[in-house]
Amino acid sequence: MHIKLEDTSREISIEDSYAGKYNFVVDCYNETCERPCEKLEHLPANCCLKSACFPRCLDSPYGLRFALCAFLSMGLAFPICLFMWLDNLPAMLTYRRNKKKVPNLLGRFIYCPELCGDYPNKHYSLSLRYYKAGILSFNGQDMHVDAASIKVVGDKISFMVYNEILSGYAADVGLQYILYTVCLIASGILFAVVTLLLLFYRE
Repeated sequence: MHIKLEDTSREISIEDSYAGKYNFVVDCYNETCERPCEKLEHLPANCCLKSACFPRCLDSPYGLRFALCAFLSMGLAFPICLFMWLDNLPAMLTYRRNKKKVPNLLGRFIYCPELCGDYPNKHYSLSLRYYKAGILSFNGQDMHVDAASIKVVGDKISFMVYNEILSGYAADVGLQYILYTVCLIASGILFAVVTLLLLFYRE
């Protein structure tokens, strides 16, 4: 017997930035919360916007060489990295608070790429009679799910599925902040070495 899932997804525009994509995942999570104290914070809208293009410009070897030459020749590596790090510090702290509250943002959802298509996530509903003891049954398949992953509304259950795209949305901001910190440390070491060499040669 073929059981048709009801697609209840809405068209939502996602801001093409690290913060915008992360905030979309936060919205998905907050929709599933029943207690206000569990809800997570959004990152500031302006965080990562200036610096989000920074790693993208390094995708090509020429971009990397140009950036390195510019930083070394102008001596701006440390000030730029310090500015980027400080500029995004409030967002970094928000991200860490969210991470402390909920280590796994996607834990409430069901990983099922085949139901997502080209979208990062999809919402579906299904008759309650096809759910029993943590198992969703449809189209001849049984899917094991956590009880927290579904909502019961009347005689139907609703749930959200996701794929690797949404996983990337949740992880990219953390990786971005690691990049900022590594760049800050590396440029600080470089700045200190260059300063010591200049002082040494002056003597």
